[in-house]
Amino acid sequence: MPFVKLDCGILNSTLWFELEAREVFITALLMAEPYELREPTPQICADSLEYAGWMVPTGWYGFVPAAGIGIIHRARVDEQKGREALAFLSSPEIGSRSREYDGRRLVRIDGGYLVLNYIKYREKDATTAERSRRWRERQKAKELEASTPTVETTRVTETPTRVIRHQAEAEVRVQKQIPDHDPAFETAWESYPISKGKKAARMAWHKLAPSPELQATILASIEAQKATRQWQEGFAPHFSTFLNGERWTDVAEPTPVAAHNKGTIPTYGCDWCEHHPRCETPAHHAIKARMEARRDA
Repeated sequence: MPFVKLDCGILNSTLWFELEAREVFITALLMAEPYELREPTPQICADSLEYAGWMVPTGWYGFVPAAGIGIIHRARVDEQKGREALAFLSSPEIGSRSREYDGRRLVRIDGGYLVLNYIKYREKDATTAERSRRWRERQKAKELEASTPTVETTRVTETPTRVIRHQAEAEVRVQKQIPDHDPAFETAWESYPISKGKKAARMAWHKLAPSPELQATILASIEAQKATRQWQEGFAPHFSTFLNGERWTDVAEPTPVAAHNKGTIPTYGCDWCEHHPRCETPAHHAIKARMEARRDA
C-alpha cells in the first residue's frame, strides 16, 4: 500500500489558510501512488478539456487515477468549492513559499491528477541529523578501536588463561598454609560418617577457621544429623560440602519411630522399621518397601 508523510511545514504555507483547497490537496495526497513520467506531458485545465499551456517535466510524481469530482467527493467538500479548489491548486501562485512548478501543487493530465511535490513529501526524513550524528559517533569509536595498540588486544585475549593460572596458584598457596595436623579438624573428621574427600574438607575447614564455639556446634550438628533418615540411608553430603554450605545450620529431623516400636528395645535391625521381622539395614528396608509397592499396585 502506498504511503506518504505529511510535513508539518504545511502549517506555514498559504495552502493551510484555504480550507477547501487544503482538504482537496490532502485527500489527493493520500490517494496518490508513485508514478514516473517518462516524457513531458501537457497540463489540462481543471474546469475544461483545454490544455493549460504548461508542460509537466519528466520525473517522479504522485498519480491519482481519478476524476476531479472523485477527489472532491472523497474530500467531502461542496462540489462548486471543490472545483474552485482544483483550479486554485493547478494554477501558479506568486505567494507560495516554494518556487517549484511556479507554485503549482496538483495538476490534471490525461487519466487523472498529478501531485507534483508528492515525492518530496514521501522522502522527507526529519531524522537525518540524528542518524548522521550517531553514524559519526560509531565511526569515531571504530577509529579509536583501530588505533588501540595490539599489545592491549593480546593482553585481553590472554586474560582467561591468566585467571585460571592465578586461581591454581592461589590454591597452591592456600594448601601450603594449611597445617599438616589440626586436632580440631581430625576430631570432626573422625565423627563424620563419610570418609571421602579429606583434602577438600581440610581446605574448607581451614577457610572457615571455626572458633571453639563453632567447632562444638558443628560436632553437635553432625551427631544430630546422624539420627535423620537421610543420613541413615547413606545420603549424607561430603564433609567439604557440609562445611562450605554451612549445613550445621540445617534443622535435623529425627527418624520417626513406628507406633508398635515405641517403648520397645529392638533385638536387632533398625528401630524405625515396620516390617516383621525388622530389616537389618536401610538398604534392605528400601528393597522390601519397593517390592510391597509393586505388589499392592
